[in-house]
This record gives sequence, C-alpha cells and structure tokens, in this order.
Amino acid sequence: RWSRPAMCNRRTGENEIQYICFGTAKNNTWFEMASLSISVSSCFAIEYFTKKNIPLDTTVNSLLAKTSSTFRLKSKNDSWSDLVTLSHLMSHSALNMHYVNGVPANLEMPAVRNFLDGNSDYNYPPIEVINNPGQKFQYSGGGFLVLEHLIEALENKSIFELTRPFL
Repeated sequence: RWSRPAMCNRRTGENEIQYICFGTAKNNTWFEMASLSISVSSCFAIEYFTKKNIPLDTTVNSLLAKTSSTFRLKSKNDSWSDLVTLSHLMSHSALNMHYVNGVPANLEMPAVRNFLDGNSDYNYPPIEVINNPGQKFQYSGGGFLVLEHLIEALENKSIFELTRPFL
C-alpha cells in the first residue's frame, strides 16, 4: 500500500537534497531516476547542438574527428559506423548496450571515455554499431554515453559543468 509521499529537505552546503519517502521508506532509501535521465539528456543535447548550429543529422564520427578524442564508432559492418547521427544516439536506433550498469555510489565515477571501449571492472561491453542506423529500434544506453563523451570532447569541459546552467 502506498501512502502519500512525505517530503522533507535537508540543506547540505550549497546543494539541497530533496527526499521523497513512500510508505515506511526512510530518508536513506533511494530510487533511481531511470529513463527520465534520457529525456533530460536529450533536451539538453538538442538545445546544445541547436545553439552550435549543428544539425541532428550530423554524423557522430565526423564530429569526433574535429576533437582530440581517439574514440570512433565501429561496427562489424564498416559502412554503418560513419552513418550514425546525433539523432540516432538519442532515438535508440543504432548502438548496443541496453542499460548502463552504473558505478557503485561509494566509488569515484570514472570519466565516460573509460567505458566506450569496454570496461571489465564494471562489466561494460565496447560500444558498437549493431544495426543499420535508423532502421531498427533497440534500446541503447550506450548512445547516451557516446553523446556525453562527444559533447565533453567538443567543449573540453565536463558534462557536469556544461549541464549545470541547463539544469
């Protein structure tokens, strides 16, 4: 049985944390934001690329080539790698990695670049183009890892710094 959420705020320096408790849950019970982060990320990315006059049909590898990043999208079908656009990253229509595993909260979060080629410590496979871009829907959290890395590489700033004014 769900009871009405009890809401309370606790000030922690310059940040404010809002706790939403359901039923008998306590303040130390966290629930994940889940796919809401994808909607927020897409809104930020669309606004970011619009301000930069970069159309969403721009290919990812062509943008990565303008940065110092060594990462490039790869595929067993080489012709697909250079067809992936910004919109494909956000529409789940090209890449692998269904859900992003995350990193335990008690560990420092590595840079997103540390996950793109695979990361055995956190059970991440390498990001790959697995479908002809735009032809098949397959949920891909990996697209958002690539999107984050691309924006960071274009700006030479962390995504945390870049999204703070937006959020």
